[in-house]
Amino acid sequence: MKPTLISIKKYMAMLAVMLLAFACNDDGEKIYLSGLEASQLILTETDVVLSKDNAATIVLSAAWKNSTLVVSHPDMKAPSVFKAYLQLSTTDDFSSNVVEIESSSESKAFTGLELNAQAKALGLTPDVVTPVYIRLRGSMGANVESVYSEVKTVNITPY
Repeated sequence: MKPTLISIKKYMAMLAVMLLAFACNDDGEKIYLSGLEASQLILTETDVVLSKDNAATIVLSAAWKNSTLVVSHPDMKAPSVFKAYLQLSTTDDFSSNVVEIESSSESKAFTGLELNAQAKALGLTPDVVTPVYIRLRGSMGANVESVYSEVKTVNITPY
């Protein structure tokens, strides 16, 4: 029996389907980015009384260590996508009334004037001691869950 052109085409099509089925396996190497961890937040004060006299003076400093991102592949470098945000709130669970300050370094120093402006943004009453809760939020991007430091409390009296 002599093979016909139609049967040869059928065999070629079956061979092509079989080659495609066996060629589609996952040979790619998976590369992981890790190291996003909560930082320890350090504050210089627990009570700050603001006035026009200390408006130009540094009245509160915050410091932390940014996360070091690591790539699982030794020939690759981690991208510099980490961002740190200092969050201030009048609620200890940060569910409302939050001011967020992005920082490009590992510290933030507030002058009396700057901290008083943040206190006003939070709605603090002048000459009344109010607890303000502060934490650090670390983020690698919108598609990655943020990490948070422990919450610290500073009693602020704005003017």
